[in-house]
Amino acid sequence: MRILVVDDERKIRNVIKSYLVQEGFEVGEADNGSAALARARNENWDLILLDLMMPSVDGWEVMRELRKESNIPVIVLTARGNEVAGFFRTLFFHLKSCLSISRYLSTLIPNH
Repeated sequence: MRILVVDDERKIRNVIKSYLVQEGFEVGEADNGSAALARARNENWDLILLDLMMPSVDGWEVMRELRKESNIPVIVLTARGNEVAGFFRTLFFHLKSCLSISRYLSTLIPNH
């Protein structure tokens, strides 16, 4: 299973990537929205973990563009849960903290 981790903060990407690689996932990274869109369009991903709060092309715009051309499942990573409520009907999960990511991933992708 291939997962794209999108976050402008390197430390957060590294923590998430380390966990996912340990769990046997193939992980790619993007440090901004433009890079995320390019990788999503040019590579095959099974899941995208997406931070909303990024400079320039933020996670909101990435989601808008992705939904025009793809049905890749997306998990939104943000500390501001009230912004997400009701905005996207296509999200599988909303995480308030990446610390609970293992529980959500195991629910979304059993027997990975």
